[in-house]
Amino acid sequence: MAFDAAQAWLGRKTLLVNPPLVNGVAFTRQGRCQEREEVLGTTKPPYTLALLATLLRDAGCEVRLVDLTAERRSVEDLVAQLDREKFHPTLILFPSTTPTLDADVSELAKLKAHFGAPIFCFGPHASTTPRASMLRSPQVDGMFVGEPEDGTLQLARLESVDQLASVPSLTWRRGDQVVPHTAQGTYGDFAQMPYPAWDLVPLKSSSLPPWIRPFVFVETSRGCA
Repeated sequence: MAFDAAQAWLGRKTLLVNPPLVNGVAFTRQGRCQEREEVLGTTKPPYTLALLATLLRDAGCEVRLVDLTAERRSVEDLVAQLDREKFHPTLILFPSTTPTLDADVSELAKLKAHFGAPIFCFGPHASTTPRASMLRSPQVDGMFVGEPEDGTLQLARLESVDQLASVPSLTWRRGDQVVPHTAQGTYGDFAQMPYPAWDLVPLKSSSLPPWIRPFVFVETSRGCA
């Protein structure tokens, strides 16, 4: 189902953000991997964000992907850029991890405050403890439990946040109440996965020692098995 520009879909202008450094430290927030930069000597490119960008573009959404960690940029700098480009997001998604959740939410909440767009999170911590994570992150409108791809497309196609109950993999907020997810998130088209939108990722900002060259992932499976 493609996006119809005549409809006010929630994801018509989607901003995908890898959050900035945490107290000067770079973290990988990719899939099940949550580690400090010194583990590999680099941070891993945000593969899931690049894949989501392709899926959303194929659905007809206008997408921006920004890797604030790789580019060593601040949220304030991103706000200024988006204002200059007159891109005002209607939906904001970001990955997070156990050691970075509080810092990530604090920074991404600045985007929500400036643009008035809802923010949604995915990642291992959101999947493991969604209710507890939501309770400690009052600015976040929802968190995906499990794989985020199918749920993100469902979310982007909603007309408003009043319809969040129709996204089964989402733990979401109704006023002061946290509403639990009803199903684990999936990615139904894994075998036919499209090429990730690496054109939106600043690959020159990440290099893998000892070769000191830009790198990407080729994903053939998920999980630790």
